[in-house]
Formats: sequence, C-alpha cells, structure tokens
Amino acid sequence: MIVLPDIRERMALSIDEEPLVQGIIDSTISLFETLTQRKWTRRVGYTQEFFFGSAKKKYQKYLYVDLYPIESIVVTEWNVSEDETADATTLTATSASASGDYRSVTSRGKIIRVRGSSWKNFVKATITGGYQPKDWASESLTGATVPNDIREGLVRQVMFSKKRTDGDRQVAKSQSFQAGSTTYIDDEFDPMFKRILKTHTRRSYGWSG
Repeated sequence: MIVLPDIRERMALSIDEEPLVQGIIDSTISLFETLTQRKWTRRVGYTQEFFFGSAKKKYQKYLYVDLYPIESIVVTEWNVSEDETADATTLTATSASASGDYRSVTSRGKIIRVRGSSWKNFVKATITGGYQPKDWASESLTGATVPNDIREGLVRQVMFSKKRTDGDRQVAKSQSFQAGSTTYIDDEFDPMFKRILKTHTRRSYGWSG
C-alpha cells in the first residue's frame, strides 16, 4: 500500500525515526482495512471460508470476498458430512473458452455461481490479490498499484500521526497571542484519510458467510 519512501518524499526523517514511522505505516494500513471492512494490501494464498447452514443460504447466487482486486482464485466446497482434505470439490472458473461452475468479478471481489443450483455447506476461496505500493526501486512489481487517492490519504494520515507523536497539534481554529485562549483542532484523523474512509468503506452486499 505505502512504504517508507512514500513518507520520506514528503517529510524529513532521521534514521532513528524510521522504525517509529514504519510502525505508524503498519498500524495505519491495518486501521484502514478494519474501518473499510475489506483487505487492501496484496496477499498471496489468502483464504476466506463461508458456511451455509440453511437451504436459503446455500441457494444464494453471489459471494463477496474481502480481498480484491483478484489476481487468481481457487474455490473449493464440501458438505458437513465430508472431510475437506479428502472430499472437497474444486470448482472450475468460467473462461472465455469454456463454461464453468462460477465466474468472478475481479475488481469487486464478487463470485457468481453459474452452474448448479446451490453451494455445499462449506466454501473456501483461496485468493491472490490486493494492492501493492509504488515500487521505488524498479517499477517492476506485478499486480495492481494502490489507487492515488488511497495512497495520498494513507500518506497524510501517517504524517498526521507522526506529528502528533512529536507533540504537535494541528491547524489552529483561532489564536490570540496576548489575551484569551488558543483553540486547536484536535482530531484523530487527517481530513484526506476521513475522505477515503467515506469513499471506500465496503457496504453490505447481503449475507456472505
């Protein structure tokens, strides 16, 4: 998503400050994923399991996975009475040349059942996908690069948090140097970070496991 060079590009950092800032980067990305209710950072072999305990749930047509955009996905299913290792069935994906059991909308994390009327009790999706940071070394990373607005919001939130660790307050609402009191905006999030939270929080798409 973002890395130390993204922050160094915008603010001066000493070598001693880098471990602190790396920790802020990690916690900011984790917070962003929690609040937006999806996984953003690129992962390889990420698994998500769904359980369908009733007939109504088994007959739903769509599943939504937490990690996308999807680079690759393997979908398996098995019943309560079956063993995952011995009995799970690997479903086939629909392609341009052949029909299959499901198709995926990779940009939305949506899995659509196109063959068969229902899922089994357990469905597991194993996914490689998500967003990578800008490659400052060679621009050679494979996979999707984080959208510009998200990168900007994350960078600003890291800088905002770093300033607060230094005891820095943010923008003054009003200020008087000789009389009266000084009031400062004391917020938890940078305004740009708030904006990307509002824009990119995943809304409920119905039951998904």
